Amino acid sequence: RCLVVYTAHHIVCDSGSGRLLFRELALLYAALSRGERPDLAPPSKFGHFVRQETGEAGEARARQALAYWRERFTAGAPALDLPLDRPRPPVKTYRGARQTLEIDASLTALLRSTAADQGCTMVGLLLSAFQALLHRLTGQTTVVVGVAASARSGTDGEGPVGHATNFLPIRIDVRAGLPFTEHLRAAWSLLLDAQDHSALTFGTLVRELGVP
Repeated sequence: RCLVVYTAHHIVCDSGSGRLLFRELALLYAALSRGERPDLAPPSKFGHFVRQETGEAGEARARQALAYWRERFTAGAPALDLPLDRPRPPVKTYRGARQTLEIDASLTALLRSTAADQGCTMVGLLLSAFQALLHRLTGQTTVVVGVAASARSGTDGEGPVGHATNFLPIRIDVRAGLPFTEHLRAAWSLLLDAQDHSALTFGTLVRELGVP
């Protein structure tokens, strides 16, 4: 009996890499258990991926993405003013805690069916709910929430094993009294647009937009 333990820091291995590694591991195991020679495609080189991103086509995608994000943040990015339950200490301690919340199967099924009925994914539904929650907690009508997105869309196939994830700052106006379904449709549309313009790293966006 064997136990395989897989661990990798996110800086060198994203979720796309994990899917690729586990699928190839399964193919290797199946072939070797049958006494056959594994037949895997040659691995993609991360250097090739970088050249694609920094080449002429990659630069064109980056220019298009930058124009989109500059338009989205013309009015700046308001800082989120969350209410605190106690004053901040004068010196950061970095001591934290972890809160775990389990969502039961019936609620999960209801969320999935609601997302399907509204023509979006669970990610879109939960993002919309989180935006509404931030609006309710702060009273702010404009909120910005960072969403992780794959940067592999411009690659051939799945791309290499490595970190290829960008963070998209989704800026949305949350209007009090607006039906949640309308807010959901607006948030889902913004999320899809943002994913279509994900060719820039978050650090590059922060520098180029000049926002705190």
